[in-house]
Amino acid sequence: MKVKVFLNLFKYFGIKFFGVLSSSIIIFYLQKKYGNEIQGFYGVLSNSILLLTILSHFGIPSLVSLQMAYYNKHNVNRVKQIINNCLKTILIIQPVFIPLLIYQFYNITYSFTDVALLCIAIFSNVLIYFYAYVLRGLSEYGWMIFFTETSRWVIVLLTLLLFQDIIEIKKLIVFSILLSSLLTFTLAYFKTKYLGYNFSYLFYKINLNGIKKTLFSSLSLMVASFGMLCIQQINIIQLSYYQPIAEVGFFNFTFKYLMITIMPVSVISAKYAHLTSEYYFNKKYSEVRKNLAFSSIASLCITAIAITFLYAISSYIYPFVNQKFDYKLFLLIGGSMLLFSLYGFWVSFLTQIKKSNSIVFTLFLAIICNLIVNYIVTPKYSYYGTAISDLVSNLIMLISCVYIIFNFLKKDEK
Repeated sequence: MKVKVFLNLFKYFGIKFFGVLSSSIIIFYLQKKYGNEIQGFYGVLSNSILLLTILSHFGIPSLVSLQMAYYNKHNVNRVKQIINNCLKTILIIQPVFIPLLIYQFYNITYSFTDVALLCIAIFSNVLIYFYAYVLRGLSEYGWMIFFTETSRWVIVLLTLLLFQDIIEIKKLIVFSILLSSLLTFTLAYFKTKYLGYNFSYLFYKINLNGIKKTLFSSLSLMVASFGMLCIQQINIIQLSYYQPIAEVGFFNFTFKYLMITIMPVSVISAKYAHLTSEYYFNKKYSEVRKNLAFSSIASLCITAIAITFLYAISSYIYPFVNQKFDYKLFLLIGGSMLLFSLYGFWVSFLTQIKKSNSIVFTLFLAIICNLIVNYIVTPKYSYYGTAISDLVSNLIMLISCVYIIFNFLKKDEK
C-alpha cells in the first residue's frame, strides 16, 4: 500500500515538475534567442490564454472530478450523467465569454485571423481541463491531468524549435499554442473515451435548472481556482497595459524562474491536505493542528531552500540567457513564492473539507486589492510595482485562509 502511495506521489510530482520545467524552458529559450520583447510577448499571450481558459470553464472540471471520485466505483451510469450534464453546461456558457476573448486579444494587437485561432485554442483548453479532470476523478488515472499539462508545453517547445526559421516568430507562437491545444485535447478526449466514459446525446433534453445548479455548485471551486492560479496571469497582463512589452519580459522571466521553487511543496500539499481532512472529518482536531503546523513549516523551509539554491546558481543562468539579474525583484517575487507555497496547502485543505465556498469573499478581496495596488504603483515603479501587488495579494489570501480554518476549528471543538 505504501509503495502504491509513493508511486502515485512520484507520478504527481514528477510529471508536474516536468511540465513546469518544460514551460520554463520555453521562456529561457525565447529569452536567449529573441530577448525580452518576444519573451514578454509570449508571456502576455500564454497568460491571457490561461486566465481566459479558467474563466471560461467556470470551475466545472473541478466539480466533475469531485463528483466522479464519489460515484465512479458505485454507479457508472451516474458518472456518465455527470459528465454529460457538466459538458453541456460548459458548451452552453461559452458564448458569454466570446466578447471577453475578442477584447483581450485585440488589445494585444492581433489580426482577426489570429483572434479566431486563439479563440479556438481557448475553447480547446477548456475541454482539455474538463477531460483531464474526468480522468482525475478516476483516482488511478489522477496523474493524467499533469500529463496533459506537460504535453502541451512540450508540443509548444518542439514547434518553436522545428519551424523558427520558416515562420515569423510571433505568428509561430500563435500557431504553436493552437497546435498544442488541439493535440492535447485529442489526447485527453480519446483517453477518456477509451476508458468508456464518453458523452452521448449531448444536447438531448437540455435542462436549464440542471445547468443553473451546476453553475452554482462550481462557483466556489471556480473562485478558489481563480485565486490560486490566476493572480500571476492578472499581474503580467496588467503590466503589459502600463509598461513596454520588454519590461513584461523582464518580470516574466524572473517570475517563471522562481515558480520552480514551489514544485517540491506540491507533494506535501497533495499528501497532507488529504490526510489532514481525514483527521478533520474524524474529529481528531489535535492531529489536524499538528498536520497544519508541520505542513506549513515544511512548506516554508523547502521553498526557502529552493529559492536560496536558485539564487546561488543565478550567476550562471542569467548570463547564459542574456538576462540581467535584479536582486530587488528576485527578493520581492521570492517573498511571494514563500507565501504562495503556504497558501497552496491551506486552500487545498479547505477544498478537501468542502469549505472552499467560505473563502470566496476573501479571494475576491485579494483580487480587487491586486488590481488597485497594480493601478497605483505599476505605472510609476514598473515591474517592482507588479511584484509588490503580487506579494500583497498572496499575503491577503494566506491570512484569510488561516483565519477561516482556525475559526472552523474553534467552532467545531466547542
